[in-house]
Amino acid sequence: MNTMRADVRRSTIITGAILLSGILLRVWGIGQSCFWYDEAQTLMVARLPLGDIARTAYRPPLYHYLLHIWDLLVPSTEGWLRVPSLLFGIAALLLVYLTAKILYGRGTAWLAGILAATSPVLIYYSQELRMYSLITAAFMLMLLLTTRVVVLRERQTYWHWAVLWLAEVVALYSHYFSAPFLLAIAVLAIAVSTWQRRWSTLRAFLAVQSAALVAFAPWGLVIRSGRSGLSDYTASELLPVNTSVPQVRDFIGQLIGFYTQGPLIWDTALDRVLGLVAVAGIAALLIYVVVRVVQVRRKPETSVDALLLRDAFLLAVCLLPTTIAAVLFHFRPGVVSPRHLMMLSGPLMILLARAAVALWQLAQRYRGVIVWLPRVAAIILVASVLLVQGYAQYRNMRYPERLRPDVRALVDLTAQYAGPNDLVLMSYYDHAFDYYFGDRARVFHLDTRVPDADLMDWALPRLQGAQRAVLLRWVHVYADPRDHLSWFLGSNGYMVHQAWSSDRLLSAYELQNPLEMPEFVPQQVSADTVRLASAALPKQMPVDQRLPVALEWRAVRPPGVQLRAAVRLVSPDGEVVARDDRLLMAEQGDATSERWLENAGGRNYYLLEIAPGTAPLTYSVEVSLYTAEGEIPFTDSTGKTIGTSYQVGMVSLGRAADLAEGYLPDTAMTAVERELVPGIVLDGYQLDRDTIQPGEGLFVTLFWRAIADRPQAREITLEIVHGDTPVGSQSGAPVHGRYPTSQWQRGELVRDRRLLRAEVNAPKGNALIRLQLEGGESLDLGSITIAPSTRSFTLPEMRYPSDARFDAVGALRGFDLASTALQAGEPLTLTLYWQALNQQALTRNYVVFTHLLDASGRLIAQHDGQPDEGRQPTSSWLLDQVVSDTHTLVWLEETADYRGLATLEVGLYDPANSQRLALPDGSDRLILPLELTVK
Repeated sequence: MNTMRADVRRSTIITGAILLSGILLRVWGIGQSCFWYDEAQTLMVARLPLGDIARTAYRPPLYHYLLHIWDLLVPSTEGWLRVPSLLFGIAALLLVYLTAKILYGRGTAWLAGILAATSPVLIYYSQELRMYSLITAAFMLMLLLTTRVVVLRERQTYWHWAVLWLAEVVALYSHYFSAPFLLAIAVLAIAVSTWQRRWSTLRAFLAVQSAALVAFAPWGLVIRSGRSGLSDYTASELLPVNTSVPQVRDFIGQLIGFYTQGPLIWDTALDRVLGLVAVAGIAALLIYVVVRVVQVRRKPETSVDALLLRDAFLLAVCLLPTTIAAVLFHFRPGVVSPRHLMMLSGPLMILLARAAVALWQLAQRYRGVIVWLPRVAAIILVASVLLVQGYAQYRNMRYPERLRPDVRALVDLTAQYAGPNDLVLMSYYDHAFDYYFGDRARVFHLDTRVPDADLMDWALPRLQGAQRAVLLRWVHVYADPRDHLSWFLGSNGYMVHQAWSSDRLLSAYELQNPLEMPEFVPQQVSADTVRLASAALPKQMPVDQRLPVALEWRAVRPPGVQLRAAVRLVSPDGEVVARDDRLLMAEQGDATSERWLENAGGRNYYLLEIAPGTAPLTYSVEVSLYTAEGEIPFTDSTGKTIGTSYQVGMVSLGRAADLAEGYLPDTAMTAVERELVPGIVLDGYQLDRDTIQPGEGLFVTLFWRAIADRPQAREITLEIVHGDTPVGSQSGAPVHGRYPTSQWQRGELVRDRRLLRAEVNAPKGNALIRLQLEGGESLDLGSITIAPSTRSFTLPEMRYPSDARFDAVGALRGFDLASTALQAGEPLTLTLYWQALNQQALTRNYVVFTHLLDASGRLIAQHDGQPDEGRQPTSSWLLDQVVSDTHTLVWLEETADYRGLATLEVGLYDPANSQRLALPDGSDRLILPLELTVK
């Protein structure tokens, strides 16, 4: 008797300690973190009048009704409002223990309780103002009751069935994803009852299911009305900017991380390994059950032991909903989140405990050394699960802001830039921000899914008069992907601050009143299947602001492919100083171009980040259009090809509104930080290559900083020095002579890019790059290698000689073509032989055009590209150098059926402005002296 009492006392102490530790882990820090978006939204709905909750919840609203009542009874703090979730989480922990105990006994129940008590996912949702701990507790109650009546074959009273019915109704009215779990339990219970021929149990169970469906019928009317939120799952689609489609294996990986680490998956190598050990434990149990089931089927006389039925039932309860979710994920990638399968968390803890205990008990069947193998495996399994869970929970407690962003910090930062008469703009509804921010400023949630003109017609009158505006972008919300709001604010003001806070990007602007829409200037160019209808860009702006550019694209015919536009800010010498590449997207639905029909499209917005140190000069804004296959040439209103780059306009950059403190941290440069002459400091430099050939050049970028106003004008000289002999030099004022030091102001940064060429007869070997400022000491920047020349200066044999000179750039000395008989639609290979005529280094990289024309002069095939596929650009040509240049002409889709005579034309043009080089007779193209036949 005393032994029994001691055993009961010990059991009570162990069980109590497990439950108490689980409770403490769930209570710890419950009110420390802010409400995040979903929590604030849930609270917002729960605080509506009772009659409005069901109309607004767009999900089964039981949790909202419970929270509505609770909110009336307790203080409105995060900790108190999360108490219902805490209570449901504690109930789920207790039910895990009880279910494991009736299935497998006290030892397995203790281990399952320990695993559930330390489970990061169960702890997290016990502290969240959402319904997930409620549906977990409801499901565990269903599993406990169903197990007792179906698996253990216990006789039950009406109260048992009534509680089961209540648990099912609670689950159905809490979340749609309770349905797969109810379906799994129903299917398994019906199958087991039928197999056991327990017809009375089957009838009672079916009656409970029918009663639960009848109880859910009122919400079915809400589903039919379209206000249930079910379309979020049935009509969901991938975001148009996704570069790949998530696969089911990705979803399974997310599940493993979620159930071992919680919602915040750290994804370290250790976490992955330990998570796989946990999966291996359940897999081993599954294999064991499958083998035993096969044995029973092959030998009907083999008895089905009680443990086998329990293992199979519990595994099936987990596998069936997971399979349903995986199928949904396959057809609707991304529609299912691991949290939707929260009800798996309880059974999984029991299965892990069962697998560990089964391995431990397996040792009793063996003798000798082998007896330790299953026990070592059991220890590894339990230790791995506890380690990965414990480590994840430690990190969650150490960094709570990573679990739930600190919205209060975001609110405080926003309040620094937005007062009562200012604006806070969002392209989404941020319930968490609204909850904490209140009415400190005018807050507008702008729906960027409507046409841009309609949005601005509504918003402009309401936004007038504000001195400042704060734009918030949340990384977890796909809204305003074209950056319409950022472009609008950048076109009407200056950004004064930008920072990340609480997973949001905050951009604060000083506004220029009155706010107005920039003028869109009509354009007359096309690029195959789309046309550039209009463009808007500022005529002038400070150099430290993002350049806002708007381009309106329209489909001439369905493109059928994804198109991207690259908008560039180009200096007078052709350097690209800023760039923004984006997919073309329609205004409505954010559809990318492969889904456009004729005349679809809309305005697309580009924000060019100008790096500190860019000189305040006049720049051109250019755009090119391309696919995965390459660039698409533009044509003007007459159908004439004007190149692969089109100049949209010019912009004059003025001095910075606020001087930058320094160059960006990721600027690629070698630090110097030395004052070379009074008032001028060289912060660093960059060499774009370390090996050149005689006659070739390298770009040397000098990063200057003025420490005095208007320092004395000084010439800057760069030299390539081999031994003691200069073998290449370049001199002039900064930024190609356009921004002398006498114009600099104190604190200003100036980025100075220079092309430094080696002489044609420069000897091979190591050489130094030497910098000299007029009136100052010289400074050696770094070393390069001058390699032996691989250039050719001898003309090869060619089938068709020629002598056509294009300005002072190059002469076409001949060409090769395999045959004058062409096959329609098949690529045509043409090799041109150029000889350089330039006496000095060229600063432009000209593009060669090769066009096949039909008898009427219509373009039917073409290829444009730099000489030798860009390997020998014209900027690298030396006098008399011979360049072999092969082009493969591709047929236009609409001309592939042409038959008849054809001719070839070739020439060169400047891609910056599409200006062609002229021949001596003034023409801008050479018709090759061949008559071709297309068959």
